[in-house]
Amino acid sequence: SGILAELEGSRSVILGVGVNLAIPQEQWKHVKAKFPPASLHEFGIKTALEPFGKHLHTRILANYGLCQSLGFAEVRRLWEAHCGWIGREIEVAIDPLKPTLKGTFLGIDLNGNLMLRDGAGLVHGLSSAEVLCCLS
Repeated sequence: SGILAELEGSRSVILGVGVNLAIPQEQWKHVKAKFPPASLHEFGIKTALEPFGKHLHTRILANYGLCQSLGFAEVRRLWEAHCGWIGREIEVAIDPLKPTLKGTFLGIDLNGNLMLRDGAGLVHGLSSAEVLCCLS
């Protein structure tokens, strides 16, 4: 899946969300990608578009309401409680024309930036990146 968030003005965000529910990997053979697309169905999660979309919409609105009432720090806390990648090695692409960056995923900061500690110990706060894979 993928999420694209774009700031609109100073107080609005436009979200684009894409999730492959059931298209099998065989149909993606022509796509040249380091990591081929996978579907939820291939992981044993069977759902139709309409119930999935309704559930996703409900959860987005609930988290938006939580953020409005308690602030982003609470949404961040809940997100990190469900994130299985914190402390693991990941690889991210920041710019298609530059090499990828590998390091330890530290979570997200209070601005929503992905926090990554590289091999030299430098911590990067990334406002935009494509997470390519979890290496550990």
